[in-house]
Amino acid sequence: MKNNRIVVPCDSCKKRFVVRKPKKKIHNDGIEGRLTIYYIQCTNCKEKFVSFVESKKIKTMIKENKQLQNRLRTIKDDAEYVQALDEFEKNTSRIDTVKKDLIFRFSKYV
Repeated sequence: MKNNRIVVPCDSCKKRFVVRKPKKKIHNDGIEGRLTIYYIQCTNCKEKFVSFVESKKIKTMIKENKQLQNRLRTIKDDAEYVQALDEFEKNTSRIDTVKKDLIFRFSKYV
C-alpha cells in the first residue's frame, strides 16, 4: 500500500501537519478564464497555502514544453541540441514566472 502522507511545517503557526492530497477550488476570472487553485490547509491554525494555480494558458505552455523535452531526446546534432535546450530552459522559466504571478494574484480566492 502506498503511503501518500507528507508532513509539512506550517509557515504561520510552525506546527507540523500531514497532507495527503491538496484541496482544489475552481475560480472563474474575466481575464484568465477558469482557474483551478490547489492549496493545503494547516489542521492546527487553518491557514491556507496555495501550491499551484492551473489555467488554460499554463496547461498549453506545459504541453508545448513537454513536446520540446521529448524532441530533445531524439536530437543527434550537438548545436541543434544546445539550441533546443536553451529554448526549453527559457520556456521553463517563462512557465515558472506565470505560475508565480497566478499564485500571487489568486491566492486570496481560497
